[in-house]
Amino acid sequence: MSGMRLLSAHATHYPRTPPCKTRKNHSHADRQSEWRHDGLMQVATECSVILPLHPRTSQALEREGLLVEATRVLQIIPPVGYLDMVLLEKNARLVATDSGGVPKEAYFYEVPSVIFRQETEWVELVEMGWASLVEPLSTKDIGEAVRKLLAASRSSQRNPYGHGRAAEKIVSLMLGVRGDRNAWQ
Repeated sequence: MSGMRLLSAHATHYPRTPPCKTRKNHSHADRQSEWRHDGLMQVATECSVILPLHPRTSQALEREGLLVEATRVLQIIPPVGYLDMVLLEKNARLVATDSGGVPKEAYFYEVPSVIFRQETEWVELVEMGWASLVEPLSTKDIGEAVRKLLAASRSSQRNPYGHGRAAEKIVSLMLGVRGDRNAWQ
């Protein structure tokens, strides 16, 4: 994997609401963050990892004594705006994220995603091999998922989101230019 670039996006580029005050288990979230970063640090021995790091995550790593070690291995950058994040996604070989939207954005650039969650909104990406769900508490699983997705061959022939011609079809149907009932197929 030498020379490859992996982008780790922890939902740092979207405006965030303040954490819910009724959140019960802060230590569980801190453990997830710790394991996630351990997994990324393991992967970083084999390929370059860029990590836009949210200030809260940075504080949690510092509190746990992990930030100094992380900065030695990972290319940590400040949080980025949406357009910069999309540019990073476009130029990555793989994206590792806990975000809901990043895997779909990465798919449009034909970049696979490791998703640090137990479920995803984009089941079709997992089914097509463009994304892999990984329990964030497993350093070993993170490394294995990254290696597997980087080695896999994927086809972009099937696009579950269409081919960008819906407007043309609608106009055609409305104008009666295309009278057949199979216009949507």
